[in-house]
Amino acid sequence: MAGDLDEDRIGTVSFALAYEAKDSSSNVLGLTVCESDRRRGEKRPIPAELKDEKYFERRRRNNQAAKKSRDARRMREDQIAWRACLLEQENASLRAHVAALRQETLALRGLLAARDAAPVASRPSAPAPAPAPTSTTPD
Repeated sequence: MAGDLDEDRIGTVSFALAYEAKDSSSNVLGLTVCESDRRRGEKRPIPAELKDEKYFERRRRNNQAAKKSRDARRMREDQIAWRACLLEQENASLRAHVAALRQETLALRGLLAARDAAPVASRPSAPAPAPAPTSTTPD
């Protein structure tokens, strides 16, 4: 009975620590944990007598897979860098366009303010509306 209590308490404590670590994204020591910081398992040398044809084939396939993975990652990184460059250029172009539009807006507001401030007599009269078109075909 007492053994069950100790095991239960230990399980609760380890659950609480794991929950705390998950919540604060840190490990038990309070250090942040990143996927890139994970430790790999220790290398265990393979005895020469176990290095048969099957072992070398597995090593060859693993090396090919690692190379393929590295090449794919490099390609993704290059594509992301290329896309970022294009987006930066587009962003600069759009910012220049926005600046030009703001200048145009300021100029047009200035024209409107000048027109509204001008005396009514000096304003050109509005042209008379054009007469309605008449039909030239007999009905």
